Amino acid sequence: MFGRSHAVCLQKAWKRRLYRAVDPALDFQFIVAATDSLVVSLPGGAPGIHPALATAFETAGVFSGAQETWLVSVVRGNAFNLYGLLEPDPLFDFVHPELPHLPVRPDAQLLPYDAVRDLFERNAEETRQFYERLPRKNITGILHLEGPPPIPSLKQCSTSVEARWLARTLGRAGKIKISPPEFRLKLWRTQAEVTARVCAEHDIVYVSPPTETLDDQGYLVPEAWQGATHGSPWYGAYALQKIERLIASRR
Repeated sequence: MFGRSHAVCLQKAWKRRLYRAVDPALDFQFIVAATDSLVVSLPGGAPGIHPALATAFETAGVFSGAQETWLVSVVRGNAFNLYGLLEPDPLFDFVHPELPHLPVRPDAQLLPYDAVRDLFERNAEETRQFYERLPRKNITGILHLEGPPPIPSLKQCSTSVEARWLARTLGRAGKIKISPPEFRLKLWRTQAEVTARVCAEHDIVYVSPPTETLDDQGYLVPEAWQGATHGSPWYGAYALQKIERLIASRR
């Protein structure tokens, strides 16, 4: 299992024994990357997997064929937070075709759904390039776990370290203003649709967040909250359970 910040909750759940595999032969191994980049220009100019990740795969013997191996990717699930955790400037909103009941802010510029989707399509280009170059030697299958959906609590989000870090990164001064949860949910659904299509294009099993961690509107329940944008180890335990069941169903 590999990724960056979204992989941490799964790693903690496994280390703390919050989830134990039904299959005693299943052993989750974790590679938590130190870089956001998945694809870089290699010597000679051709694009390839980031050397740090390639080295981590080699060190872990991922492609050795010594045992049945599944890759679980937990990468690049935070685009919707980058675009909308903080209120965008200039302010915009949109109607998601599958969530027409969600409100649209009257003071925001109304964008077509296709224009918003295009933002995520461009963001997903590195994911496409990565999956095109990800080795498959001795790999039984590959799964991609979607990033967790929004945390609805404005208080939880506004007081988190992540929100303050994002504000500094985006050059936002002054008080942090978190976007309404409905707006963030629409962004997340758009991200999920694009990611699912990328997975389908590359024969990768797309894994949605576990239903046990969601409320009836599709937001994370409080037990699953970690900061403003991540899942808790409790969330990670349910994600591990779902991953094991999907692997078992495909053997």
